[in-house]
Amino acid sequence: MTSFRSGLFCAAAVVGLTGCTSGFDKVRDTVSAAPDWYDARAVEVRGEGYPNVAEIPVLTPEQRTDRNLSAGLEDLQAADRLFAMNPRAIPPGLELDDMMVWAEAARRDADQFADETFEHFTEEELARLRALFNIPRARTS
Repeated sequence: MTSFRSGLFCAAAVVGLTGCTSGFDKVRDTVSAAPDWYDARAVEVRGEGYPNVAEIPVLTPEQRTDRNLSAGLEDLQAADRLFAMNPRAIPPGLELDDMMVWAEAARRDADQFADETFEHFTEEELARLRALFNIPRARTS
């Protein structure tokens, strides 16, 4: 019986390893068929290629003149203007205001119909629906 169990265990292990190797083959095939941009993105995801915070350059006193700082500020403001022109650059909260205006308009439209009486079903349709759900249930006590 012990040899049967060990044989069964070995067979299960072989089947399991076969599944693993085919899984590894699938992964290898998928990676080899990846698009061109995949390698650059994989480097980014792994965190490679990012600058080291300890190696941030420090401005020299000559670089810290008012003229250089003003030029840098102007460049930053120009980049900010370009960013703000992008339709996807909506400031936080602005889209919430738009949503609230839409919600209020939807409430007003719904309130117009709230007072109107409207019967969705005829009495015969209601009777048929009630009959569908009128089934005996088991007693719990």
